[in-house]
Amino acid sequence: TIPRTITLENRPTIMDLLGDLGMNDQLTSVRSENAVLQQKVKELTARVKTLTVENETLKAEVELHREQNALPSFSAMALGDGETTANTSNDNNSNHNNNNSSDHFVRSGNHQYAKKNDVTIPQLHGVSNISACALSPDDVVVATGGADSTLKLLPWGMAEGKSDTELRSMAQRAAATVACPAPVISIAFSPKLRGVLAVGCMDGAVGLVHYDQSTTTTTATTGCPLTTTLFTPVAKKHVKYVRNVVWSPTEPLLASTSADGCIYMYNVTQRTDLMTDDDNDEEIKLEATLTESLHLSGAIEACCFGGNHQLICYVRDTPHLTYFDLKDDMKQTKINLNQQSATTTAGGFSDHVS
Repeated sequence: TIPRTITLENRPTIMDLLGDLGMNDQLTSVRSENAVLQQKVKELTARVKTLTVENETLKAEVELHREQNALPSFSAMALGDGETTANTSNDNNSNHNNNNSSDHFVRSGNHQYAKKNDVTIPQLHGVSNISACALSPDDVVVATGGADSTLKLLPWGMAEGKSDTELRSMAQRAAATVACPAPVISIAFSPKLRGVLAVGCMDGAVGLVHYDQSTTTTTATTGCPLTTTLFTPVAKKHVKYVRNVVWSPTEPLLASTSADGCIYMYNVTQRTDLMTDDDNDEEIKLEATLTESLHLSGAIEACCFGGNHQLICYVRDTPHLTYFDLKDDMKQTKINLNQQSATTTAGGFSDHVS
């Protein structure tokens, strides 16, 4: 026998050839799609550049419009600078003086606004956020409440004409500080009781504070020209956080509202007591007598006193304001803010208002 050598070769089958063709077709398709996507990216990039240029052009036009339509000096007008005059019509009446700063006013809705803050008091509550602020009826004292559970009282005039560095030092040194039981949410000055303000807190507490600006005995030691009483809590504490504290404009009547749906009304009085028989030092005492307690259906988001001895409230998730007549046994009247009449709805809204 003659030996034979057998060689085995890996020859491609028809299936292998078809598989290769499929992969080549798929790669070609992906490349085509990639080219289309790259072209699309180029088009979008060009569009973005065009929109960026248009946006900058619009910003320039808006700024130019603001400069052309701005008041001569909003800051000077707000501060009563007699040299700054608003646009007024010429009048032959001698009683009208264009240089009279008392005639200046800013009408809302005319798209003319202050461009910067005249005064910024930095870090009045340190690193804590300020959650409430109010200005006294005589525009002298500004009160702020913070997340640090303190009330700060500062004579507003001390902030004028100072640099940022001076303001920072003055804010920490010259402000009177009153400790509160929880973060302060609402502050309101009494229009009838001089130097008295109400404070509403996160834990449901409502308190009264009295300040006196007539004395300067503490200026030498603390730099603060105000003396204050401690936080004097009222008798009734809300179950949830206080939403509003508001005063009647005609009498020393205080109302507090809360997320618990309750309204508590107090008649507030203040008296002066001598601290000792042999001393002329006086102590201010504040007393709040509960006169009304109302319980509504939901959290009270807003509250104010209206004319004709009315208390006006808004309850969350309702479409109406509720009026209480203080002189008619708290008679209740509801006014729907979304309806033109009892049967017609304006705009189709009927669930609630903000």
